[in-house]
Amino acid sequence: QAPTIPDAPATPARPLLSVTDADKVDGMVQVFDPDEIMVDAELFQFKAGGDEFGVTERLQGVKQWDPIAAGQIVVYEFADGRKFIADGHHRLGLAKRIKSQDPKQTIQLLGHTLREVDGITPDMARVIAAVKNIKEGTGTAIDAAKVLRGAPDRAGELPPRSALVQQARGLVFLDDDTFGAIINNVIPASYGAIVGRLIPDNPGLQKNAIQVL
Repeated sequence: QAPTIPDAPATPARPLLSVTDADKVDGMVQVFDPDEIMVDAELFQFKAGGDEFGVTERLQGVKQWDPIAAGQIVVYEFADGRKFIADGHHRLGLAKRIKSQDPKQTIQLLGHTLREVDGITPDMARVIAAVKNIKEGTGTAIDAAKVLRGAPDRAGELPPRSALVQQARGLVFLDDDTFGAIINNVIPASYGAIVGRLIPDNPGLQKNAIQVL
C-alpha cells in the first residue's frame, strides 16, 4: 500500500530574510562564487605565493573541479561588503584558476561567513579558522600558534600533549615580522620555535637569528 502523502508541506517554508539567503544551505552554509572572494595573505596570516591565482605546485596539475574534495571554506566579510578568504586559500586559488581556464565548469565553494557587523574582527577570524583546522586534523604548529597568540583563552581547545602545540608554545614569543617569516617558510617552524624559546623578548635578536639560520 502506497504511503499517504499530504498535499501541504509538513513544515512551513522558511522565509528569506535577505536576497542573499537564496545562496545559503539551511541558513548556515553559503554558496560562493570564487570571483567574489579576495585574498589578503598578510592580514589572514597564510603563506603567499604560487601562480597568479595563488595555486601552489601541489595542485598545479588539477584541471577538474571536485566539489566533494573541496570541502568548506571560511570567508570574512567586512562591514562594507568586501569578502576575503580566511581559511581555504589554496582551494579558492584552484577554483579561480579552473574557472578562468575552463568557463564551462560550474565552480562553486561552500562555506561559512564571519562578519565584521557581527562583532568579529580579522584577528578573531584567524583564530576561528586555525581552531577549525586543528579540530579537523589538518592543523599545523602555525595554526596552533595563531590560537595561542591571538586568543590564549582558547588554549584549552588544543590538545596539550600534541607535538604541534608544544612547538607552537615557542612560536608565541616571536614578534609579528619573525612569525611572518615562519608562515612564508623562510625557516622551518621548528627552528622558529627554538628561537622563540631562547630569545623570547628581543625582536632584534630574533631577526638576527633568523637571518643566520
